[in-house]
Amino acid sequence: MEPLSFIYSVIKDLWNIYFLGKAKPFVFKKDEEVVTFDEKMCSLQMDVIKVLAHDHLLGVQAEYAWMSKFYPKHKRIVKMLSTLEAITGENKSSKFIRPGDILFDIFLIELKGGRKKTIYFDISDFFSGKDSSLTNPKVYSSKKLAKLYK
Repeated sequence: MEPLSFIYSVIKDLWNIYFLGKAKPFVFKKDEEVVTFDEKMCSLQMDVIKVLAHDHLLGVQAEYAWMSKFYPKHKRIVKMLSTLEAITGENKSSKFIRPGDILFDIFLIELKGGRKKTIYFDISDFFSGKDSSLTNPKVYSSKKLAKLYK
């Protein structure tokens, strides 16, 4: 990567994150549903974003919309699912995902100019394994109600 294109990429990245993103929070809307985001950390190497969605399908759509907003024309290199414990090496269980785990969709993207960045989307609010509002509405609704009133 040429030094000038790298500098341009860094400046544009910082502008998008600190000025565009903070001036007016990004909100993803689909029909009557609204998804908001809690930007936990934004740096040159990685972003950590909590996705505040109620449904798996909507949450995933919101992740892609967020990346398109803040990193237009990015190239997706890798996407994977992981837990905080697996990332930090603290997972001592034989099960990959356990109840109460903090879950992440992790994207490695390449930005214009060739710089790579990792985005960690915390999907704990909406990821519920096989139960979603589309595949099993009764189970999904009962789990959401129980979670809201604990």
